[in-house]
Amino acid sequence: MDQIPIGLIAGFVLVPSFFILIWLAYVAHAYTEKAEAYLSNSSIVVGTRSIYSQAGLPGKAIRIGGLTMALIFKNTYIKKGLLDPDEEKQFPDNLKRLLAISWSLHMLVCAAWMAFGIYSYFIGSFTLIS
Repeated sequence: MDQIPIGLIAGFVLVPSFFILIWLAYVAHAYTEKAEAYLSNSSIVVGTRSIYSQAGLPGKAIRIGGLTMALIFKNTYIKKGLLDPDEEKQFPDNLKRLLAISWSLHMLVCAAWMAFGIYSYFIGSFTLIS
């Protein structure tokens, strides 16, 4: 009886994870080159493209994820010289919003998986003696 709530919680986390994974694969496949074209002189794009260009879809996911983090934390990346401020200002807002929301949902699901792991380890494993 104790396994039913843990299974239900896992189901509530697993189903959105599956859909977000498919969505992120689509975003990585469809928008990586478009997003990198807007930031072609930024060293974050040049470096990740040279390293991960031959890695297929996982490489595209890494490249677009790094680019998204650069756009979310733009001030830090600009100060470090990894992001060109002129190119960042010309980056389309709708594409920036799409990337930020997609990867934020991914981080939210990862946090939900961590919370579920903590719950199942500490709380879910205790049983009451009746």
